[in-house]
Amino acid sequence: MSGKGTSLALLAAAIIACSPAAQSRNSPAPAPAPKDTRGAAVFLENRLSGTPGWSWPDHGSGISGYAVPSSVDLGGEVSIAVSTASTTYDIDVYRIGWYSGSLGRLVRSTHGLKGRSQGMWEPNTFGVIGCPTCRYDARTGLLELQWGVTYAFNVPASWISGDYVARLSTPAGDVSYAWFVVRDDHHSTDILAIMPLNTYQAYNNWGGKSIYPTNSFGPPTMQVGQFAGAATQVSMERPYANWSGGGIRQDFETVEFLERDGYDVAYATSTDLDRDPYLLDGHRVILFVGHDEYWSRTMRDRVEAFRDTGTSLVFLGGNDVYWQVRYGRGRNGSDRSVLICYRFASIDPVAKADPSDATVHFSDAPLDRPSTSLTGTIYTDPILQQPAAWVVAPTAPAWLLAGTSLAPGRSIAGLVGVECDSFDPAYPVPSSLVIVSDSPVVKTGGARTHCNTVYYRAPSGAQVFSAGTWSWEDFIAGRKENQDVVTMTRNVLAQFGVSPRQC
Repeated sequence: MSGKGTSLALLAAAIIACSPAAQSRNSPAPAPAPKDTRGAAVFLENRLSGTPGWSWPDHGSGISGYAVPSSVDLGGEVSIAVSTASTTYDIDVYRIGWYSGSLGRLVRSTHGLKGRSQGMWEPNTFGVIGCPTCRYDARTGLLELQWGVTYAFNVPASWISGDYVARLSTPAGDVSYAWFVVRDDHHSTDILAIMPLNTYQAYNNWGGKSIYPTNSFGPPTMQVGQFAGAATQVSMERPYANWSGGGIRQDFETVEFLERDGYDVAYATSTDLDRDPYLLDGHRVILFVGHDEYWSRTMRDRVEAFRDTGTSLVFLGGNDVYWQVRYGRGRNGSDRSVLICYRFASIDPVAKADPSDATVHFSDAPLDRPSTSLTGTIYTDPILQQPAAWVVAPTAPAWLLAGTSLAPGRSIAGLVGVECDSFDPAYPVPSSLVIVSDSPVVKTGGARTHCNTVYYRAPSGAQVFSAGTWSWEDFIAGRKENQDVVTMTRNVLAQFGVSPRQC
């Protein structure tokens, strides 16, 4: 196991020296006490030695697994359900961060675990082979695996909130990953970063179906129209087929940026935001990581309520807050283990009786609640023909451009990703909205329009920044890193009252 006792003891001592004494991490009461501050934990964590070369590509289909649940509080139990025909397998757990460019640190290793075959799926096929616990609903397309837990451990008190991955590997060289988040529900931080778990699972087609027809296989479901063949419900408890092709790994670029700069940040997921009415308490800025397309009504209500009482928001993606979803219980009774999105009110069984929970576009009836009232922008469906230049608008705030080479009319090539958002005066927008960028784009099919980055200040004093492009995080870390985009992102956080934390 890496992170030997001496390193962890030094880290713990440094955190105590740099921040107030830690509050007890018992399970929160229904009305928790004010959260204690945490200080320089992330800055100090990233001074530890990382593990170069930890992120190997997925290889083979001989091992798969998933964490249940997808996030746990410090001290909570992480359970991992693994299926492999191999006699033995290894688990190596890494925390994602900066670590002087290693981007991950080995925090736990267990080798020679006994293999257990619970089901196997071949990419681009339908159905799981050899899975006696699997249940498939042909009408909704919902596949529930219900694999048995094969490895579990309690999160040590020496760990801090973050994104963690368990690398699963066999002696034959099969490799896959199980991702989970460790929360810290008892400390305030400058930034709470919300990982878009709903969107990850909406696109995930492990087992053969997602809620998209483009990567769904097998027989038709009740879904209709342009989404025919896709699922209307997917399980949140299954491996990821889309680990390597963007998604979670792409969002690690935002994690890398935040931890490289030493921001005081903690992490949670979209389901946590729906589940915990106290999750946002005590955090100065709520940052929505990456492509955050699928939101529940409760998520939307809570975020708007916190904005309206002074909490600032940063959206670092595009096509955010576009579809409303809701959750269901799994066959084993687990809460929020099924993601539901019918897309059309006509086939959604609750839309008529409870229209506020209909799973349709936020901008469509019966919701009539476009994202513009929250983010200031709305997704310009369909995707772009190709990435476009991000062009600085004449109204871009001087504080945002400070320290960059940018000025009105200047541009950054390729920053407007193939999914981007626009200011649209046909929808209600905050009265203080400022257009930061105004970028000409060409949609698939040839239509020409503009995509926008925006900023506004709410009556409560809260500030909101929406990047409006899913490529923003590609330009703040990784191979496309652009210093002007990095500087603008730092300027946004500074404008919102957040600076890097150091001892």
